[in-house]
Amino acid sequence: MANTSKVYALIVGIDTYPTAPLSGCVSDAQKILAYLQQDPLLQVEPLTLLNDKATKAAIIDGFRAHLAKAKAGEAAFFYFSGHGAQEWADAVAWPNETDQRLETLACYDPAGKAVLLADKELRYLIHELANGKKEQPKAEPPHILTIFDCCHSGDNTRSAAFMEKEPKIRQKRFTNVFPQRSWSDFIFSKQYSKEDLASKPITELLPEGVHVQLAAALDDQPALEIGNEGLFTKNLLAVLHRTGGGISYASLHSLVSNYIRHQYQQNPQLYIQGGDANLMYTGFLGRAVDAEGRLQGLVSFSKAKGWLLDAGAMHGISKDAKLRMKVGADQWIVPVIRELEPDVAFLDISPKEHAKLDKEQAFPCEVSASYPLKVRIDNADGDAALLKELNAEMKKHSARIQLTDMEAEADYVLHVRNGSLYISPAFQPNYPQAALVALGRNGNNAAISQIIRQIEHIANWEFVKRLHNASVHLFKKPPIKVEVFYEKDGKWLSLPYQEKGAVIDSLKWKEAQKTYGARLKVELTNQFDQDLYYSLLFLTINFESNAGLMEKAVELIKKGETVTIFAHRGGVIPFNIEPQIFDFNQRETHLWFQLLVSTQNNIDVAQLSLPELTPPSGAFRTRGVPLDEETEADVNPNDWTTQLVSISIKNPRYNKISKERLMNMLCGPNDENKLELLDMLERKSPNKPGDTGQAFNIEKLMGKNEMVPFAAAIFLEPDARSGQLQLKKEIELLDEGASVS
Repeated sequence: MANTSKVYALIVGIDTYPTAPLSGCVSDAQKILAYLQQDPLLQVEPLTLLNDKATKAAIIDGFRAHLAKAKAGEAAFFYFSGHGAQEWADAVAWPNETDQRLETLACYDPAGKAVLLADKELRYLIHELANGKKEQPKAEPPHILTIFDCCHSGDNTRSAAFMEKEPKIRQKRFTNVFPQRSWSDFIFSKQYSKEDLASKPITELLPEGVHVQLAAALDDQPALEIGNEGLFTKNLLAVLHRTGGGISYASLHSLVSNYIRHQYQQNPQLYIQGGDANLMYTGFLGRAVDAEGRLQGLVSFSKAKGWLLDAGAMHGISKDAKLRMKVGADQWIVPVIRELEPDVAFLDISPKEHAKLDKEQAFPCEVSASYPLKVRIDNADGDAALLKELNAEMKKHSARIQLTDMEAEADYVLHVRNGSLYISPAFQPNYPQAALVALGRNGNNAAISQIIRQIEHIANWEFVKRLHNASVHLFKKPPIKVEVFYEKDGKWLSLPYQEKGAVIDSLKWKEAQKTYGARLKVELTNQFDQDLYYSLLFLTINFESNAGLMEKAVELIKKGETVTIFAHRGGVIPFNIEPQIFDFNQRETHLWFQLLVSTQNNIDVAQLSLPELTPPSGAFRTRGVPLDEETEADVNPNDWTTQLVSISIKNPRYNKISKERLMNMLCGPNDENKLELLDMLERKSPNKPGDTGQAFNIEKLMGKNEMVPFAAAIFLEPDARSGQLQLKKEIELLDEGASVS
């Protein structure tokens, strides 16, 4: 078959789990297979394992006997729809698992036992698939794609909230953590001992095979099944059908994310495993990427409503979205959205262009979707008048902010609590994202204005982080190679990419700042065939962005050139863990490098800079070549794109806090009861079995302090006998300034 790509596909769908059955996984697996088989550009060799056929042994054999047939120039595709699960990790073998759990796929077992395929075992199988076994190595790997429509971890609060709203919604995850298994149960146990894993980096013993991974949700979100259909698979297939399949993974991920985020709070993830970032710009299953693959909708004419686009708000489109409508082989016009509904947008087209268009024809249209921030208001104080004011003000900012009544659909929650306003991530009420805003005794206008500015700023920050050009036409791979290095034991090491993203595992205690810090370097290499302009943004959880990280906000990088950011001062970029990570006992912190690249000197970084949590000047504009009715994209030599590098840093003080800091959070600045409180807390000693400590009456001991309710919720718990509060059993108190190895 000429011009086709050969694909070996292993398709797994499990509904009939003896416990916690699902209802849409087999159907989703069959739909995925049907899509592959109807594509004339794919020559598919399938192996389908459904329900009782999908045992762990059968899945492993599917990798080694079926997918292993794929050669260089062909594709190997693994799709799994079913339950995800977690199991307790052996601390000796897996010391870097911060939550002490392994993420797994739940295989079928007729006895209903926990027969799990761990992420590390998948890593081992994919490495074999890419590189072959020692006795049969492969010269070049095939194109490998894995898609998981299941949960891996996270709590089930979002799913519970969804189920209250719609009983047909289920999470695709077992909620309990399964026991730690015997080392002999791992498929690589005969090759490695758990002591091997403890003494050597996982990248050395279990190196990743180069592949693309699409996952249904973040690690801390459930993957949802709605009305007997997987939410992720349904929308993935919708985008593939709409684009004809000729679409890059970067654009596929962006479009599927837009479709889903306007329905439920579930964020699909795209990982390029094994370090080859160029895969992000390759086509689905190795297919060629063409312009048609980026066309997201069709525009047709209705006598009643005029010109309309067959996509709307639920597809990630906002009223100010940028549109390009293809009206000829090399001809484009730019309509504007007049009216927006959930599944359709009504357009205005200039009278001159309207007269030329065939009203019986449908025209393809590219859409630049937006990313509004979804916010729920939690009015714990019950102030009806204030709630009305907040709703009215929030609706004035609907271009970037959308209100929702369901916390399960929200990105952030605006809390009205204890006479203050504050913002937190959804389902994390004890993690304020910015300073609390006190309500006024003589009116709330100032407080409302201040909290709205905070939300606007967070929305703009999220927009910058998510910024993506779905209509890239020149860049067939990342135009600039980004390499991040970190300092460890006096040496500069390349930051490895692991299952959950890049993780820095080397931190030093900084006594002066009372925190831990890391030292980074970033190198950029222009691997495009012409000179480029770029700006590198440094984003942190403080919603800050140090635009440029360079002498100039926008720099030129010549063809083939390699530059080091901050080269004039040795290239070192210091990063300190933020105090709130310790104060609110977060497992880890994150930072991002967002690289903006353009073929022109047209990057307006001043509009993207977020130096502090204050309202930024001006509005964001979509970057790139301005489009008008004369633009012909196919002959335009200009283009722009973004490249996001995500880095995680584990909190060395997770479940640990200094005595002085906890006292300051629980007591007023001049509280005479600090010493009494500390004495009470220190009576709980983890070194004395059976010593549960002495509870205390928090209202008696604490003065007025806005941090009190947060600190009490995070670090304290009720004593079972008295009902009074005591230090949680897992919390360890540290002497001030003590570092943690």
